[in-house]
Parts: sequence; C-alpha cells; structure tokens
Amino acid sequence: MAKETIKLSLNEFMQFMIKPGYARRRYVAQVKEQRLKEYAPHDDYWRRFREGVIKVIKGKLSLDSFIEMKGDLPENKVENYSQAIDGFSWFIKKKKVTWINPPRTTIKLSSIRLDINPELGFVYRGKVYFAKLFMSSKVSLDRKNADYVLSVMEHELREKVDPSAVFSVIDAKKGIKYDYRGVDKYLDVEVEAISFEKYWELL
Repeated sequence: MAKETIKLSLNEFMQFMIKPGYARRRYVAQVKEQRLKEYAPHDDYWRRFREGVIKVIKGKLSLDSFIEMKGDLPENKVENYSQAIDGFSWFIKKKKVTWINPPRTTIKLSSIRLDINPELGFVYRGKVYFAKLFMSSKVSLDRKNADYVLSVMEHELREKVDPSAVFSVIDAKKGIKYDYRGVDKYLDVEVEAISFEKYWELL
C-alpha cells in the first residue's frame, strides 16, 4: 500500500524540527487534526501579521500604521503579535528596502510534500535577500535551528535565484535575521522528515 502523502508548509516543518522530543508527538497530532478541517483564513493565527510585513516591505503600509495594528487585536493575539510587531519594526526601521518577488517550490521528502515559500524578497544595500518569517508563541529560534531551514532553501531554491542572492530566516519577535552561512544540514532535514512521517503514521 502506498504511503499517504503529507502536505506541509515550511513553517509547520520548521516548528517540528525545533521542538524538543517530548513535544513533537503532540505537535504532529495537532497538525494531523487540522488537516481534517477545511482551511479558513480566520484560523490562520499569523496571517494578518505576515500580510502586514509584506505590505511594509512593498511600501504599501507605513511602519507607523503597521505598529498601530497592536491597538486593534483580539485578546488571544495581543501578546504574541505585540512582540512580533515590535521585533520586526526594530529590524526594519531605517532600512531602505525594495520588494522583489520571492521564489517558491514544492518538494518531496519521504512521504512529505513540502511547500518551500519564503514570504519576503527584498533588496537592501544592493544585495538581494529571500527571507522566511519565523513566528511562534511556544518555541524559540536560534542559529543552529535556523541552519536547518536555510539548508532547505539553499538546496531547493538556489537554481531559481541569482547566485549572489542570500537566503535568510527572520525571527520576528527578536528582530534578528539569520543568513545562510554555508552550513549544510540537509541530511539532518531528511532524517527529520522521516521522524515526522513515523509520528504521523502511528497517531
């Protein structure tokens, strides 16, 4: 019998990779439960934040207006959104950037169909960056974990962009950008995909 194809976003896979072992089973169960429901925009917790960031980079929303979003949030988003808005605002302030459309692709890792879709593309001081936004209320990103995601983007998107372009992950809450630094963890990512698949099969 053919294995079930598991459709994941890079955000979902990123969350799984950086969670400690004891939390992984619960997370996979949550993702599997979500797949039983139809996608609804209001269920996408971070959608409004992502759309706001993209508008800021495109020059369609002022930074002041972006920050004002904090005054119009439902109770369950106030803390997380406020931290992410403050962190990203600190990162982007005083930077003159120009939007460029980011690449995207879909790949297979074991039985996982993984969408690789950096949300942001921008030119800053003559250099092109394609960046994945990281937002989470429960786990923290560090340099080591960022390398996993950056390895995926480097392997799968490099042929779609200029050789000088830089792949990045932006930790919105901390206002920190991690750039690909040549540390290849793609083999580890493939192992993580198998781990996710095993949890999925057993739950």
